[in-house]
Amino acid sequence: MGANASQLEKEIGTDQFPANEHYFGLVNFGNTCYINSVLQALYFCKPFREKILEYKAKNKRTKETLLACLADLFYNIATQKKKVGTIAPKKFIARFRKENVKFDNYMQHDAHEFFVQL
Repeated sequence: MGANASQLEKEIGTDQFPANEHYFGLVNFGNTCYINSVLQALYFCKPFREKILEYKAKNKRTKETLLACLADLFYNIATQKKKVGTIAPKKFIARFRKENVKFDNYMQHDAHEFFVQL
């Protein structure tokens, strides 16, 4: 099926990855692939990522808002010691579902639907 992180590093070689970039997949929690695809796309929009990380740096003691959860997720990816791997976006997904009852289920949803709601 898919390659895991260490297989990917072996097959491609770590020199193929820019020194300051991290490539992390997000764990699927029963039909959350639509969320994961949008989050990964947003993470790789470098200006957006930098603003989110800047927000985290300036707001260390914020309430657990959706923005704070997104900032934590991006920070967790950006500060990993490994270049590739997986991260479980549990806190972000839990907060998103809490704030958006339409998504508080395990039904299939659409990435565009999620992005608009976000």
